[in-house]
Amino acid sequence: MAMLKIFQYVATTAGGSDNVDPTMMGVNAQRKAYTCKQKENQSNAEYLQAFMQLSRTARFCDYPMGASLSRLVKKKTGKSDPTLAELKAVEEKIVEKEMAMVFILGADKKQYGSYCPGQ
Repeated sequence: MAMLKIFQYVATTAGGSDNVDPTMMGVNAQRKAYTCKQKENQSNAEYLQAFMQLSRTARFCDYPMGASLSRLVKKKTGKSDPTLAELKAVEEKIVEKEMAMVFILGADKKQYGSYCPGQ
């Protein structure tokens, strides 16, 4: 699994870097997923493909989208210490919602600015 993480990271960082600390590799992978932006003249399909690859890399490095999961779980369940069943019920929806939000915020503002309030 460790080799898979390294290969995923190198594949999405155009060559990677030497002697990367595993924690920093995960942090960098997550940062790249959160800061992914649609390039001018890049199609939605191309942007989605790049975004999903970066998101998968962050997940393989054990730094997935959903870093704010505990805050969102509390908001959705109304509890700071929900049961496992309650966590399972909201986890997937929360991660998908956060990924959608990050994807939309990274979209080309010239084309999709009206979808990004305050941008």
